[in-house]
Amino acid sequence: MTLQAERARHVEYEVLRVYVLIDHDLETIREDPMAVPTQNSSQSRFARPLIALAMCGAIALVLACGSDAPTAPQDVSGTYVLRTVDELALPVTVPNPREHAIVIRSVTATLNENHTYAVAGTGDEDGDAHTVLTDAGTFTQSGSTIHFTSTIFGGATYSGKSKTDTVTVTLPGGFVDSDNASFALLFVKGS
Repeated sequence: MTLQAERARHVEYEVLRVYVLIDHDLETIREDPMAVPTQNSSQSRFARPLIALAMCGAIALVLACGSDAPTAPQDVSGTYVLRTVDELALPVTVPNPREHAIVIRSVTATLNENHTYAVAGTGDEDGDAHTVLTDAGTFTQSGSTIHFTSTIFGGATYSGKSKTDTVTVTLPGGFVDSDNASFALLFVKGS
């Protein structure tokens, strides 16, 4: 059982326990409406509903927080393989080509621990097998956001979002000879 599930279970138990105590106090009042409330039962009538409300808020907070495991990895270094371009599985024909008809067949990206990267992609250019994408440079990471600075394309920048085993990069269309503003590239680590 995860820590989050264990916390939620404990909070649910406490809320149920408070409701049983509140129900008991209401039964006592129903049996003898003229009874003079003792200090303890008077406090219970007002405190227990507040506790129940606080517990409900605690449950909502625990459930809203999600798991303790972050979705953005602390270390994104590794080798990634391109799986989709704008949610289309490879091979993908690049839309709106500037000069050449390009088909992307495979792309591998390597992110190094020293914050450098290299990308190489193969496919077809005008029907002939060709290297269709090459880039290298440096990257920085802030949370789940990765910022890339190309040394091949004169300092051009682009960004991506990392999750546990994936990086989705928003790549300018010019990198693949397209008039499209950008493409969403989904890379999967180590596959």
